[in-house]
Amino acid sequence: MENIPSDPKLETLLQEYHHYCRDVSGLASATCSLRLLRARSFLTDLSTAGPVVLRGLSATIVVDYLARASTHTSEAALPSLLSGGRCFLRFLHVQGLISLPLEQVLPPVARPATTPPPKYLLPDQLDKLLRAVDRRSRLGRRDYAILLCLARLGLRAGEVVRLKLEDVDWHQSTVSVRQTKRRCASA
Repeated sequence: MENIPSDPKLETLLQEYHHYCRDVSGLASATCSLRLLRARSFLTDLSTAGPVVLRGLSATIVVDYLARASTHTSEAALPSLLSGGRCFLRFLHVQGLISLPLEQVLPPVARPATTPPPKYLLPDQLDKLLRAVDRRSRLGRRDYAILLCLARLGLRAGEVVRLKLEDVDWHQSTVSVRQTKRRCASA
């Protein structure tokens, strides 16, 4: 992992950014980690020219960095690079560390048209899948329950992973689900 040349202020800034991603933006842990890695890479790149002065950031500096970073980024990862850059620049602006909303200089990325995956299985496909699970073992029963949660309740994989027995109200026939995707308005 790249390290910023011994600047505790920038390390503190990165910790605050991680908090912003997790607690303010409500991003998933893996997304926060990737965004933090991208921000660290950006600050490391800036530090090659000397001490990082965030007030001195300009659209030219940001675009030049992205041009360099994109040469080492696959086409599939380019949207992540840009969204991570937007998020970090928005954070810097919200915190008052840069005076201009530089996230607006980042271009949108056109994604190639692809055939979307099917939204759902047809009833006979679902039945065939469920019948393929061996429910005689504990793991088979677990897998069967997971598939039912995904297919019949429409839960996301992360929501199923977080389910606990206490989340099921057997008398009311309800399941409490912890929200895993959220969009929090940030200042």
